[in-house]
Amino acid sequence: MDHPAGPIDDIRAKGAVSVTLGTWQVMVAVLGTDVVAVEDRCTHQDTPLCGGRIRNGRVACPRHGAMFDLRTGKSFAPIAPRPLTVFPARIDGETVIVTLPD
Repeated sequence: MDHPAGPIDDIRAKGAVSVTLGTWQVMVAVLGTDVVAVEDRCTHQDTPLCGGRIRNGRVACPRHGAMFDLRTGKSFAPIAPRPLTVFPARIDGETVIVTLPD
């Protein structure tokens, strides 16, 4: 199911935002010309990832520094062995749309 996550210009200006879409808390980020969406929680201790440092397509958990690839969800930290849930995201006009499971 498609959900509007907000205006692309607002997300681009902030780098990343956390939004509630349906029953999911989702972090939406802009990586160059791409937009990505992942579940906004570290798989280590459910800490929100939004606000963590984003570099080279990876986000660092602000609590313990666990690193995740924002395109694939892959974890690069032994303390967080599970990957992030990744959602399809696209830009439709001026709005970012995130597709969540039914």
